[in-house]
Amino acid sequence: MEGTLEELRFNFAIGCVSQPMNHDVFNAACQRQLDSILASFNEALQDLSAKGHNPRRLHQLRIVIRRVDAALYLCKAGLNKSERRWFQRYGRRLREASNGVRDCDIVLKWLENQPSCEHLKKAFHERRDRARQQLGPLVAEIIGDDKVVEHSRQIHKPQLQQRAKVLASRLLKLNSRCMELAALAWQDARDRHRWRISCKKLRYALEFMADLGCGFDAQQPLAELKLLQEQLGEACDRITIARLILESHGELAQELAEVPIDWSGVLERFACGISGSLAAVRWCLDFESAVAQPD
Repeated sequence: MEGTLEELRFNFAIGCVSQPMNHDVFNAACQRQLDSILASFNEALQDLSAKGHNPRRLHQLRIVIRRVDAALYLCKAGLNKSERRWFQRYGRRLREASNGVRDCDIVLKWLENQPSCEHLKKAFHERRDRARQQLGPLVAEIIGDDKVVEHSRQIHKPQLQQRAKVLASRLLKLNSRCMELAALAWQDARDRHRWRISCKKLRYALEFMADLGCGFDAQQPLAELKLLQEQLGEACDRITIARLILESHGELAQELAEVPIDWSGVLERFACGISGSLAAVRWCLDFESAVAQPD
């Protein structure tokens, strides 16, 4: 009876009942998935270093950094603290160093369709070059001596018996955080930015769970989050462009600022979509807590 009950509790904890799996198999799947993400992080850094800092490669690196962050958050209980913090520290530094490059990329793309702005284009090309010069040494520092590979090898702790429950619980915390920030996003630009970041983290955490191959179905919430990110991204990019060119070309900035942003519509779609999609995971955890411990 104990094995049957443990199997039932395990399956409910990860949100599926159709694919029984023991803890060792799930632990191994988590480790493989995290190792794959960390390898992608290393590849993105190597690609950026070897082939140059074009917008596509930089964008890919920033996505991988977010995926690493989400995976480290979900798997925290099964990771060595020093190695986890190494990836978190350098991920944060890379995001900060690449922000200036990305902002210039956004402005320059928008300026492609603006006539009579050659002086502005030249100014932002020079500004982007300076930002790239700051990012380059940091990338070289991280990839030197195969640091990513070495820290990846040492990041895992011994296997955990309740890893599925821990991952599901942390996923729900991310969802709750998104809802809290959504309620604040009506008024304050900083809270809207924090909400956008939390949505990214939730999306990549869901992708991690779905990619484990354990029957966790995240198709609906992922589709909703991707749409939400597109809407938020477009709005935030427009704000970034207006902010950056305001000091040098006020008329263009005013033109951007006058386009309304339907924050209320975005928030309403978020509240109706994501919270309902994750209700099944919450129900699974509630069910597990109600099951008596086996003798």
